[in-house]
Amino acid sequence: MQSMQARWTLGHSRYITDNHTRHIQHVAIRVAASTMMPQYQDELERSIDRVLGNDHKTWKAINPAQAMDSILLQSSLRYIVGSPLCANEAFLRWSRIFIRIIFPTSEILRVVPSIMRPLIGHALSIPCWMVLRKLESILGPTFDERLRLLALQSEESFTGLPQDFLQQLMRSLYERNSPDLNIHFVTIQVLLFSVAATFSTSLLASHVFYDILASDPEYNTVAEIKAELKAVFRDRGPTRKQRWTRLEAEKLRKLDSILRECLRINNLSGQSMPRKVMTSGLRTPDGYEIPKGATVSLLARGPQMDADIYPDPHKFVPFRHLQLKKRLVDTGPEFLPFGHQSGSCPGRFLLAVELKMLVAYLVRHYELELPGGKRPEGTRFGEFLLPPLKGAIRVRRKEAL
Repeated sequence: MQSMQARWTLGHSRYITDNHTRHIQHVAIRVAASTMMPQYQDELERSIDRVLGNDHKTWKAINPAQAMDSILLQSSLRYIVGSPLCANEAFLRWSRIFIRIIFPTSEILRVVPSIMRPLIGHALSIPCWMVLRKLESILGPTFDERLRLLALQSEESFTGLPQDFLQQLMRSLYERNSPDLNIHFVTIQVLLFSVAATFSTSLLASHVFYDILASDPEYNTVAEIKAELKAVFRDRGPTRKQRWTRLEAEKLRKLDSILRECLRINNLSGQSMPRKVMTSGLRTPDGYEIPKGATVSLLARGPQMDADIYPDPHKFVPFRHLQLKKRLVDTGPEFLPFGHQSGSCPGRFLLAVELKMLVAYLVRHYELELPGGKRPEGTRFGEFLLPPLKGAIRVRRKEAL
């Protein structure tokens, strides 16, 4: 979030530095991973069916990056703004546009000299502001209705209100009589949470399907996933009648290894654990002075491609981490996509469940093919490793199970 150049793209840096809102995001993640899991599962399955279709006769070519972006945005919005807004076509479309323009804008502004940013920053950020105004108009009726419900409810009956992030944020602002209880502030926070919840997850999901299909001939990857699902879900597979929980998700160790291996090779950012220097006189062990106000970070790719830690490190080995007894959510000096220790990503546990749900539903209900059988190369943009922008896989709905 710190790399989003919020002073220009959003109009003020306080939108990403508000610790109270960050705490509410963490609460919303915990709620989503527990009490809202059935709603999330339903929305994920609906969004998959909407994007990929239900035609079991004709193969359909899809771009995984675009498909995962649409699928995961809708499903994540279920615990961010609730239903029916999460499936509102206009809200989805303009949210995707916002996510697609804010990162390129931020990357450009990062390399603009600071003396020129007031002029260039405002000019480049005009599209972000225009999209934000459009989203405010779409969110407005829901905001007004939630505000009306808050005004009607007594303290004892707050538990009857929606549990999504939007409601938790508005309730907190309402209870504190905060001047930030307005459509502009709330829309920005909804968008920021949407970016945090879907940007990295959708990119990783795209890489995952390329890696699963490319490794299938050698490792029988798809069949291994299906066999594990069958064992964990007792021959029935996860359906709407048999709900997912974190307990079932944690039992899928082979699928977990696949996801960890994919993230090891396709680390979305070249940096990890950024920290701002808060004092003068800080020196590295070899004597280099780091000025106050500078940002330092670790290079994540180095240890993850170390042959002493991961033999044949450039090869995708789907079940490598079963032997290492490491889970996707485990952090350490040799695996830094989520940071490490106190600064590690709090949303990684929810991400693990989301991705397992996604893969499980797709391999159970769709036939998947990688044309040519070879994984296309990813695309570098700034510090990000994007999935192949022009790649495609073929999908076809299976006959009714």
